[in-house]
Amino acid sequence: MIEKRSVERIPVSERTTGFWAMFMLWTGFSISVARLWQGGAVTQTGFWYAVIALAISQIFWTYIAIGAVMGASEGLPGTMISRASFGVRGRIIPSIPLIVATIGWFGIQLGITVSALNHIIEKLYGTLPVSDEIQYVFWGILMGIASIYGYKAVMMFQKFVSPMLLLLIPWMIYKMFTHYDVAFELSRPVVRTMGFFEAITLLSGGVLAMVLAAADSSRYSKSRATAFSSFMTATWFVGTVMFVIGMMGAVIVGNPDPANIVDKLGLGLTGLLIVVFSAWSTNCLNPYWGGIALSTLTTGGKRMPNGIPRAVSTAIVVIAGTVTTVLGIYSVPGFKAFVSILAGTLGPVNGIIVADYFFLRGKGTNKLDAAELGKPGGKYWYLHGINPVALAVWTVGLTYSYIFRTTYVLITPVSTQILSGVLYFYLMKTAGKHYLKKSL
Repeated sequence: MIEKRSVERIPVSERTTGFWAMFMLWTGFSISVARLWQGGAVTQTGFWYAVIALAISQIFWTYIAIGAVMGASEGLPGTMISRASFGVRGRIIPSIPLIVATIGWFGIQLGITVSALNHIIEKLYGTLPVSDEIQYVFWGILMGIASIYGYKAVMMFQKFVSPMLLLLIPWMIYKMFTHYDVAFELSRPVVRTMGFFEAITLLSGGVLAMVLAAADSSRYSKSRATAFSSFMTATWFVGTVMFVIGMMGAVIVGNPDPANIVDKLGLGLTGLLIVVFSAWSTNCLNPYWGGIALSTLTTGGKRMPNGIPRAVSTAIVVIAGTVTTVLGIYSVPGFKAFVSILAGTLGPVNGIIVADYFFLRGKGTNKLDAAELGKPGGKYWYLHGINPVALAVWTVGLTYSYIFRTTYVLITPVSTQILSGVLYFYLMKTAGKHYLKKSL
């Protein structure tokens, strides 16, 4: 049952995943305790400002669906597609940040889960006689099992969990409106400790890794339309609801912690199920994406031409993610630092990849030569295995993101992508045109 494919192109005959299966995959990803927490955290800008910030960030999230289209079009993981623009050896630039991102998100989700479970179980049954560290290890292993088995196991798990979560979420909303005068609670004046543009930045920056990751999950999709529509539907409907629930809960309870929200709503065992399965449905994907990126990063050697086996690399990401939880990534300051790292490293990557794939390589499917993506001296070798134009643009994007990381009005995670994409397109058409001609 363990998926053997990692870096190679999925044959067209195996790209059979339809809309509803993909929708359930993205629904399981969207129903997460991290979204409850993020939604609650940005209410520091005021509830209605947070809602508007969410609407704007959701529009920006369309670029993630573009990653899904690339995966469905090529049948390749995102980090393999990135070689066409960065070069065979240049794979290190997108791969390492993606690995870091998935490790970090796994750690954040794990931390939220254990914190919430401890709070809820203490209210229901008393304090657990087990340290947080042991719980991190236990839940880390449990959440990582489906990822290690691979795509089919993840899809089976999501098909089981997502419908159940879709039924539990309305119950959570019902309890909120029957326990509290929601309209009154939301109308109360609050002290704003976060700026409006900072809220947009945090909401739009935490998902930068998803452009490459969406390609990983969509490479088995039936068509580009299926990949795009399933992601957008799940994100705009299910994902938005989760963010808004987190926002309302944080305002009512006065704390963005999902555990406090579930406790104050009196959800009891139902709340326990929501916390566990919503975290699990998201965290079975993070190490899967990170494992593929690690396999891609390590390809090309004599002993392992296809890199570290995907199941092994996924297990490594699970272990590393668990360690980040122990080190304290689950906090608002920790999350802000994490988003800043993603904006600087993956923001330029996304802009470069999108500009290269959609604006420089024409139309159609299977546009890239999969065999050449791992071939020394081939069409994607550029200069000593690295595209100097992509490297230069990525450096500019990284510098821009660092300098303006707290200039929130620029919404740095998004503006970095736009700047990098436009600059890459112009330079490849001019100074790098000989590189472009060879790689087409």
